[in-house]
Amino acid sequence: MADSKSQKLRQTALPYPYRENGLSLKLEGCQVEGEQPVEFDEERESSTVDLAVDESDPWERATLRGEVTLPEEVVESVFPPDERSSPPGKLYVAVRCPDAIYRDRVDVDTSGTEGCVDPGVHDVEVSLRSDRLREEVRLIPFLVRSSEGESDGTFATTPNVRLASGEPWTVVVDEEEENGNSLIDGEEAEFSEHDHLPGEKRLYHLDFRNADSPKLWINSDHSRIVDILHANGSVGAEARMRDVVLDQIQQGVWSQLVMRAISDVDEEGEPRHDWEQAVLNIFARDLTDEDDVARASIQLREELDDPEGVAVLMERLDGSIQDYIDPRDQLINLVEEGLQL
Repeated sequence: MADSKSQKLRQTALPYPYRENGLSLKLEGCQVEGEQPVEFDEERESSTVDLAVDESDPWERATLRGEVTLPEEVVESVFPPDERSSPPGKLYVAVRCPDAIYRDRVDVDTSGTEGCVDPGVHDVEVSLRSDRLREEVRLIPFLVRSSEGESDGTFATTPNVRLASGEPWTVVVDEEEENGNSLIDGEEAEFSEHDHLPGEKRLYHLDFRNADSPKLWINSDHSRIVDILHANGSVGAEARMRDVVLDQIQQGVWSQLVMRAISDVDEEGEPRHDWEQAVLNIFARDLTDEDDVARASIQLREELDDPEGVAVLMERLDGSIQDYIDPRDQLINLVEEGLQL
């Protein structure tokens, strides 16, 4: 009953039907490179796979095998009637590792007409490399449109817009360290009391005084906002507001990190600092047509040096960061929370 209510609210908040939890991802087995495949228990209820690295016997590559199920009722609810016989959609599994700022996607083999997806069960394989990941990886199934459609004001018509998603699976890559290893450090302070921080009206400040280890400062002069940032849980008005505020901060912080990283790239495509390489690993290829991070980084540095190319680069960067942090979902959650008040 709760799921039905949630689904109704999601369709109300979006200008088109969207089926949250409309897809089902089921992992059936795993193979670590050089070892025998392991089949998962069909009766297992857990959606967590433990591949924690053993320091005495680390793995480099692992392949997870599973299925993504697209129900007929989901197709009927997100595509207009004249498209349902050959739905213009595609399935993929998003691979997200926040602690390693790694983001990728794996297309699901639908083995049907190109650009179309049929309802039913579809096989998928997800390959992971331990050197690119840290702590936990989330695997999330999505259905998106594959081509533009005719608008009747009801259904989504824009290519690549998401139409449905499913519950994620979690893959534990290694044990969480007590102190963690985040990309940048964060700390709260009253900006009004410190000369090295900007004025008290600022919400946050990204500090590059130590270029090898940037630091994010949050202004505790704004006590109510800081209280929201400390909200616990994943549901409720304060948790939803927390996620939206964090997304707003992330948008500005990522912009600075990416631009700083690009500006430090040398002739070989190598930046000066480790954190810059991590940033380029996730964004450089998405911002260019290059598959190699070093070549992509060189191209971005050339664009940054071209006054006419900077504006175009900034436009692409804004879109890439929006895709990465996906602020739409958090805003929708906040809207849905408001509709229940």
